[in-house]
Amino acid sequence: MLEAMARFHSHMISRHSPIRAVISMSSGWQVPNIILVDNSPDHESSQDYSGFGSELRYDPAGDPKLANAILEGLKSRKIPCGAGIHGVDHILTVPLFFWIPDASVPVVVTSQPLNHARYIHELGKVLKSL
Repeated sequence: MLEAMARFHSHMISRHSPIRAVISMSSGWQVPNIILVDNSPDHESSQDYSGFGSELRYDPAGDPKLANAILEGLKSRKIPCGAGIHGVDHILTVPLFFWIPDASVPVVVTSQPLNHARYIHELGKVLKSL
């Protein structure tokens, strides 16, 4: 797995266009009947793991403009949505330590809507349109 992450990192940094943002749906942020989007300007690691010490932190910037564009796109598709605060949990922190170790790329986190696969499909359409 570490080799795969290292290969992915090499691929991403060799791209001709820079990565503008990371958008992640967190399975650690599951809510029924709605998609929440964290539109915070800054994130802190949520330390939802133990035994590794506080030196393992990943505190990227957020992208409120992108997050709000996602919310507007969801609203235009009549998908229940709203702003929420979740931050960056271990589900995202671990791969980002390998992919973007300097936390130089903004991160937007969305919740995972329970029992609404259509909402996720519509979110994909919104992301494709941005």
